[in-house]
Amino acid sequence: MAKCSKCGTSNFHPRVSVNDNEILQRLRSSVGFTDQALTNQLLHDAEKDLDDYGTEIARLKTAISVLKRKREHLEGYVVNCRSLLSPIRRLPPEILSLIFLFRCRESGNNISLHQYNMTLPSIVLSQVCAGWRIVALDTSAIWSNLSFDFYQEPDLTCLNPSLLRSLIHLYLERSSQAPLDLSLFFIDHFDRDSDLGYAIFKTMLTPTSHRWRSLDLQYYYIEEDIEAIWSQITDLSGLEHLKIYGEPLDFLLRHTSPAFHQVTPRLQCLDLKLRSSPLDLSGTPWAQITTLRLSSNFHQQDQFGHSRLSQSFEI
Repeated sequence: MAKCSKCGTSNFHPRVSVNDNEILQRLRSSVGFTDQALTNQLLHDAEKDLDDYGTEIARLKTAISVLKRKREHLEGYVVNCRSLLSPIRRLPPEILSLIFLFRCRESGNNISLHQYNMTLPSIVLSQVCAGWRIVALDTSAIWSNLSFDFYQEPDLTCLNPSLLRSLIHLYLERSSQAPLDLSLFFIDHFDRDSDLGYAIFKTMLTPTSHRWRSLDLQYYYIEEDIEAIWSQITDLSGLEHLKIYGEPLDFLLRHTSPAFHQVTPRLQCLDLKLRSSPLDLSGTPWAQITTLRLSSNFHQQDQFGHSRLSQSFEI
């Protein structure tokens, strides 16, 4: 097929002019038809035209495909240009940092021995774009709100220990020296020599106890397990809020420090949800406590022998 010498495009001109009426007339009067040479020439030219049509169609399809790709590219470019005008891009980093902080405090960074329980909003925010990553890394407080579930479900495979330790190390490193708000969940007896959750608590979390601003502790262990947990904690000088769901506070005081009020000079809020009674609070540093919440889920029998749930109250 000939091409234009100037632009290089095909210069396609059909050889055969299709005349349906003429061919129909010849078909109706085929008896005695003798002009075979003319018909053979028409067929030869028509077959060449068919090849040229196929070539031209392929060329046009390629051109259309190229145009479609260019259009899609342009559409993406337009979307990106419009995103440059998005209102969130006009937010100062300080405001964006506060939004990040609100988001991470709303749900917290939940770290579990099993991947299906993980929610890590700080990680997600730092992976949106380069700008958000810079803000996220500069906002140490969004890395300091951590919840740890150390329960190892028997039917589920735990995360790789080295991966889990790397994740926790990442959070502790990015939190810098910001006060830590921790929630710790121990809900099963553990083997001190082999339990992954206890090992992480002992080697990675307790060295940061001087940075703990709030501690939410839930446990359902026997006495020796609770003693093993609390005996690792030696410095609670930054603790302001303490929430416990578990054993009586007098047991906690015995195994935390000989003088609980001396190692918690900033403690102001005490939230206790205990599983047994009576409650001995004689060792509590009352002079510095400004908020007290007490509740219990144990049952007592009243004078009529009826079981009732003990009352909760807040001061």
